[in-house]
Amino acid sequence: MPDTRTKAAGARQEDPGYARRIGHQKPPTRLDPFNEDGKPYSQVPGPPRRSLLSRIFRGFYKTFLIISASMGLGAGVALMLLPNHGVLKDIFLTTPPSAAETLTAFQPDDSEASAINEELLNNPLVLEARNAKPTSESRPHLKIPESLRPTMLTTGPLSGPGGITVPPLQFDYPDHTSTFYHLGSNLCGHPGIVHGGVIATLLDEGLARCCFPKLPHRFGVTAYLNVSYSAPAPANNLYVLHAWTMSVEGRKALVTGKLFKIDSEKVGDENVPSEEWMQEVAVAEALFVTPRASKWQALIASKWTGE
Repeated sequence: MPDTRTKAAGARQEDPGYARRIGHQKPPTRLDPFNEDGKPYSQVPGPPRRSLLSRIFRGFYKTFLIISASMGLGAGVALMLLPNHGVLKDIFLTTPPSAAETLTAFQPDDSEASAINEELLNNPLVLEARNAKPTSESRPHLKIPESLRPTMLTTGPLSGPGGITVPPLQFDYPDHTSTFYHLGSNLCGHPGIVHGGVIATLLDEGLARCCFPKLPHRFGVTAYLNVSYSAPAPANNLYVLHAWTMSVEGRKALVTGKLFKIDSEKVGDENVPSEEWMQEVAVAEALFVTPRASKWQALIASKWTGE
């Protein structure tokens, strides 16, 4: 009976690719060291070396292709951004107004808005807040570039007649902020009652503005927001939001706030205790964080949210 191991060994010796297939470091030597012309392979000349002029031309050609592709990509991006060129100009090239400039920037469009604006500015609680010597008084919505306002919730869809009728008025103090609003009848969930989502939105924005000056780059995003509703919020009324920054740890800020309805019939009445001039509507606590990976976004945003 033939020895199968001997046959296998012979097959391995006859197969020049065997060593390569099993992973030997050195491939088997070429069985025929000569080409068809009878010359050793080592003496067969390789492809001719290109001339210096040809190499220079190929280099310029490759560079031209790279530059053309880059210009095409840039042109495509420019075409996409062209409809928003005004927005880009406002963000990067326009200097935001100062706090004092925002106080005179609002011009009411009609008599109703003018009357509401006068009511807000002359409210006894507003006068009291101004007399408390705030570090800053401003209308923060008017710091946002005009071309961006329609795209932002509180300065776009929620603002105007029947909404946030006039730009809010904010007073900054070393330990807290006070922001005054007028909320119209187009913000209702139930008839005559401002929607709870609008209340939460105002608390989110108001608490953020309170802590932004204390955060890196004066910018942050909401990590969580807890809202407790105390009473219904009637529409067509003035409100004041008081917010306090409780703690700041690196990129994180913990903030609390309360939203009050201002009783227009009682406010300023010397016969009524001042604590009855307002009614608590909602209480909130929020955590704001400056993202690690949003340095440039933070720098742009801080340009329009701080002094």
